Amino acid sequence: MSSSRILQHIYKRRTISRSIKVTGIGLHTGERVMVALHPYDDGVKVKKGKEIFPISLDHVAGTSLGILLSYNDFRLRTPEHLLGAMAMAGITDCLVELLMGEEIPILDGSAKEWYHLLTSSEPLPIGHLVLEEEDKPLIVLENGKVSWLLGWDDIYHLKQPFQIAYFQPLKENFTIIVYRIAWKGVQQDAVIRLPMEDPRGYSLISEASTFAHLQDVTQILRAGFSKGASLDNVLIKTFKGYTRPRKLKEELVHHKLLDMLGDTFLLGIIPRGIFYVLNGGHELHLKLVKLLKRALKRIIKLNDGKGV
Repeated sequence: MSSSRILQHIYKRRTISRSIKVTGIGLHTGERVMVALHPYDDGVKVKKGKEIFPISLDHVAGTSLGILLSYNDFRLRTPEHLLGAMAMAGITDCLVELLMGEEIPILDGSAKEWYHLLTSSEPLPIGHLVLEEEDKPLIVLENGKVSWLLGWDDIYHLKQPFQIAYFQPLKENFTIIVYRIAWKGVQQDAVIRLPMEDPRGYSLISEASTFAHLQDVTQILRAGFSKGASLDNVLIKTFKGYTRPRKLKEELVHHKLLDMLGDTFLLGIIPRGIFYVLNGGHELHLKLVKLLKRALKRIIKLNDGKGV
């Protein structure tokens, strides 16, 4: 049996041109937190005191209601909205400094402010990134017990309540994400193509807020999560509607897209190909991302010599 061919894609590397400081509340700790984003030329990393570590898949320690990254003497909670904003803004290199607390501010529950700050910071080109990956489909199929490797056509024969996360590499230089949720009486679909020709498409994703169902709120709080949650930063689905007008009709699935972009960006890049996700969440996303990491043969960083 012949081995898979290798696809190669070249990405532009960019960092922010000036430092940005943001304060707010941590969604799960409920504590006041402060972070600073700095220009950088060695990927996306976190700094706490004098220590610097990569924000990467290797440090994931939990996926319950958000991503938890664990390091030697500290933890970093809920980086996914910031990482999703970086993915949309085309920021591949940035140093995230924790000045107070160990959680990224939840802000209004979306990535709107992060995306605005990153895109208005006059992103600075610093080189290119060459990614080489195997040309083979990857799929995680969850019914509580199994993970199968299937072909693209097989997913159309599966019924809910299955969870599916699928990726098909493309030789073309773009990414398509097809996302569907069927959740507690809600059915929403979204399809996006990256990079977008119209930046307003990124705004739709960045503005979609964290959400929960009213019947789950008590259980979430008893488990020690969401101590900083409020109606200002979480959209609550009730049995009759929502606690506020939705920012867009398909707000829930667009927030899932944001989470997926952030989770996938733990690779440092969004691979070129077709993603199909049904009823996803952080745990399912990361199972696919782990397969993606194994399929990556090489990532080469090329600097333009300017530095930051």
